[in-house]
Amino acid sequence: MKFNFRLKSVLNIKEQAEDILKIELGEALGKLDMENKKLDALTRESSRYMQDYRMLLYVGAKTTDMNSFNIYFGKQKEKIEMQKESINKAKENVDKIREELIKVSQEKEMLEKLKNKKQILFNKELLKEEQKFNNEIISYRQNMKLVEDM
Repeated sequence: MKFNFRLKSVLNIKEQAEDILKIELGEALGKLDMENKKLDALTRESSRYMQDYRMLLYVGAKTTDMNSFNIYFGKQKEKIEMQKESINKAKENVDKIREELIKVSQEKEMLEKLKNKKQILFNKELLKEEQKFNNEIISYRQNMKLVEDM
C-alpha cells in the first residue's frame, strides 16, 4: 500500500506559484534598485550643476547664463519628481508581490502540514495492519502446533 495525498496537485500548484512569485519579487526588487540608481544619478547631476551655478554667482555671471541654469534646475526638479513617482510605483509593486508570496507560502505551508499529518496517520494505520497480520500468523502457527500435538 502506498501513501497518496489527495491534495498533491494543489500543493504542487502552490509550490510552482511560490517559485514564480519569488522570481517576480527578485525582478521587482531589481527594478526598484534601478529606479533608485536613476534618482541618485539625477541628484548627483543636479549637485554638480549647482556647484557650477554657485561658481558663476561668485564670479558674476550673465543674466542669460543664470536663466539657462534656472530653466535647467526647473526641468531637473520635474525629472526628480517623476523619478520619485517611479520609485513609489516600483515599491508598491514589490509590496504587492511580497504580500502575494506570503499568502501563497502560508497556503503551501498549511498543505504541507496537512500532508505530514495524513502521512503520520497512514503510517500508523499501516503499522496496525502489519501488527494484525503478524498476530494472525502467530495465532495460525500456534493453532497448527496444537493440532500437531494432539
